[in-house]
Amino acid sequence: MRINSETNYFETYYNSNWFNLTYIGLITATSANATVTYNGNYAIHTFLTSGTFTPTLVPVGGTVEFLVVAGGGGGGSHVGGGGGGGGYLTQTNFSVTTSAYTIVVGGGGPGGSPDARGTNGSNSTFANIIAIGGGGGGTYLGSGIGPGIAGGSGGGAGGTNLTGSATQLGGDGTPGQGNKGGDVGARPSTNTGGGGGGGAGAAATNRGTDHSSKYNGGAGLPSTILGNTYYFSGGGGSGIFSAVPGGDGGTGGGGGGASTAGTAGIGSTTSFNSADNGAVGSGSTGGAGAANSGGGG
Repeated sequence: MRINSETNYFETYYNSNWFNLTYIGLITATSANATVTYNGNYAIHTFLTSGTFTPTLVPVGGTVEFLVVAGGGGGGSHVGGGGGGGGYLTQTNFSVTTSAYTIVVGGGGPGGSPDARGTNGSNSTFANIIAIGGGGGGTYLGSGIGPGIAGGSGGGAGGTNLTGSATQLGGDGTPGQGNKGGDVGARPSTNTGGGGGGGAGAAATNRGTDHSSKYNGGAGLPSTILGNTYYFSGGGGSGIFSAVPGGDGGTGGGGGGASTAGTAGIGSTTSFNSADNGAVGSGSTGGAGAANSGGGG
């Protein structure tokens, strides 16, 4: 018996021939629609569009590490809440076989058009692992659709436009994938704003009755890839009718919210009524529009 250092098989000799018994080398795999980079014995397969991952050689007990991030929710319009970050799932020592695994990369949800909530992001999957798309942000209470929507992380509630109105709730996050969007309390004055979207690493802060300050999206979570740390699934910042800036996008690519004062939150490249989209490929969210359209996830 021997170990073949060229083929990485444990072999036995019988009847004048060598026969493979067990593969003991590294996992090798091919991918459709992925970018593959190498770092020593590690191969990183990065999917920004849907495809397949197919291990071709797997030793006994062979495992991979994965990070799956869903599409972020769109921000709400008209004093809207920030969209929730896409669901974030990661695991080491995930067992694989020599089978083709379908990869689905979920897209971000569109931002709400005037007086509409944002749309949830789409789910992302790897094998039987499903990351839930981020929840859409709510819009102003007078439309009757103020609450944020549940998702991987929940969308923030929309602003209130009725003095003394009930608290509007942010959408719930999915346990193990994300956190809740920010609630918005009753309007005490003419200043009003939405709540930030939840992020994979933190829930958005509740607005309470303070409508004169910006409210930011929840932070995303980090992942170390090839020695570099990246953040994913940040929540979108809230929109606001006020002289203060729109809410900042959460760390991890969340879009900044817009403000009628003409100053956008950090994470946005726009400055007035229409909020920015979340960063591409981050599973993050769009910010919430102040008076026009919310940003997309």
